[in-house]
Amino acid sequence: FTNFPAAGEMLYTLGMLLYNDILAKLVNFTVLILTVLAVYNFTRRYFNHKTALLGSAFYITVPTIMLLTTGAYVDLILAFFCFMVFYSFMLWVEENSNKWLVLAGLFSGLAVGTKYTGVIVFFILVFGVVIKSVLVKEKWTGVLKNIGVVFLPFVILFSPWLVKNWLFTGNPLFPFIFKVYNSGWGPLNASNYFAHIQGHGMPVKSLWDVLVLPWMLTTQGMRFGGSFDIWGPIILISIPWLIFIRKINKIIWFVLGFVLFYYVIWLFTGRVARFLVPVIPCLCIIAGYVFMEVFKGREVRKVINVVLSVIFVVVLAHNFYMYVFCEIVVDPFDVVLGKETREEYLLRKIPYYPAVKYINEQLPEESKILFIGESRGYYCKRNYIASSVFNKTPIVEWAEKSESARDLRDELKKNNITHIFLNEPEAKRLQESYDILYWSDTGKRNFKGLMRLYLENVFSSKKTHIFKII
Repeated sequence: FTNFPAAGEMLYTLGMLLYNDILAKLVNFTVLILTVLAVYNFTRRYFNHKTALLGSAFYITVPTIMLLTTGAYVDLILAFFCFMVFYSFMLWVEENSNKWLVLAGLFSGLAVGTKYTGVIVFFILVFGVVIKSVLVKEKWTGVLKNIGVVFLPFVILFSPWLVKNWLFTGNPLFPFIFKVYNSGWGPLNASNYFAHIQGHGMPVKSLWDVLVLPWMLTTQGMRFGGSFDIWGPIILISIPWLIFIRKINKIIWFVLGFVLFYYVIWLFTGRVARFLVPVIPCLCIIAGYVFMEVFKGREVRKVINVVLSVIFVVVLAHNFYMYVFCEIVVDPFDVVLGKETREEYLLRKIPYYPAVKYINEQLPEESKILFIGESRGYYCKRNYIASSVFNKTPIVEWAEKSESARDLRDELKKNNITHIFLNEPEAKRLQESYDILYWSDTGKRNFKGLMRLYLENVFSSKKTHIFKII
């Protein structure tokens, strides 16, 4: 993951350098506010104040948006950049000024620099530029010029990540095209990672599967990647009403086209619902438009108004319920209310934290700890090695090539390892899910010999252990 584009993470890094992870999360929250303002501004520009308020309210109360706001994922940042690409494109269509194409290209570069899936919006932008240029009967030189106006700022902002990946891995598009470039990441690692992504959601094998996906996204969001994939019913409830609106505003067709284009490309990816977050601002604009049109366009106005008001209240209540239901797992409320300190919360909620606290407070600063069965090193303030489940496991690799437990001990010391942190429950879970301890009988025998002869247990808590290498 270190070799994925990290424009969003750079914003979080700045927050952590200036203060701590709380400021990093507030950066994410600020992006939410910026997106809400952008949605409001766009909708008011092309529709009216009430539709803008409604669309903005829908966006800010979608459960997946509320849940993503509490963490430091990059999906909200990506959604903001993608929406700004679309907004800039619409301004170009309206005013035919290339300054908006430059801005669209810049936001495209930021989108892909934040997450690879942002390339979808770049494809949509180029496609839109070509179609619009052809419709106004531009010459091919004019079409190519417009594409160039988009492409240059895109390359300027995205290319640093390609250069960085090439320098670090030999593969500018890591982890893709790994067979072409020697990135040190073999076919097994790659297949495990992409199988993990493809494992989310439901298989799409027929047209029927495509048609029922919106229903599945609404009613079974947890199947598409977890709690961050709960959309709530407002989008599914509102969009079908489009067919009852006699004269649909042409801007809605642009918004709907952007959503459908993005959705079709998404169908060929891992179908993780969180990867569809960039279209939620546009879907909420459509939802706000539909509600306002239905409110004002029926003869039995009072009855319709009452029904829609009830639906609106029930939907919002459901969304907030789902938000609280998911947040109960995290259980941050005592900290927020001042009943519990940050340290007390971490000790209570994170099984490995007591061991990391011991490492930070008791081990010498020059210590280097090898994590086994634990890939999270966030709170560790000493030098450590914690491997991803999609990479090779260092202890397995060293145990396999050692001739004895003593050789394994010497190999660890050669790599300046002074301690081992073993998380038994997590090791068992990751072994069952990802086969992280893939050693042969020889490797297993060497590790057991290491444990018996050359490791001294200096800390144990909740089946997590710190061993000193002797």
